[in-house]
Amino acid sequence: MRWRRPGPPRREAIEFAFFAMDILYLLIPLSVVLAFLVGAAFWWALQSGQFEDLDGPAHRILNDVDIAEESQHADRPSRSLERS
Repeated sequence: MRWRRPGPPRREAIEFAFFAMDILYLLIPLSVVLAFLVGAAFWWALQSGQFEDLDGPAHRILNDVDIAEESQHADRPSRSLERS
């Protein structure tokens, strides 16, 4: 590696520093807008009742009764009525 004499920074380094600072003018407002959108989506989910019944789907999947089986059993008379 070649030794460099200390002195003022090179032109490329100065241009990169200006570019790095200029990109912040885009990234900061973009992150604020993104945070606002995430907050709005969360607020909509709260207002529409997305978090009200968290245990219901977990219990429903344990009751493994198909809708087709229910309709077939509803059409047939029960055996207790046939014997009496």
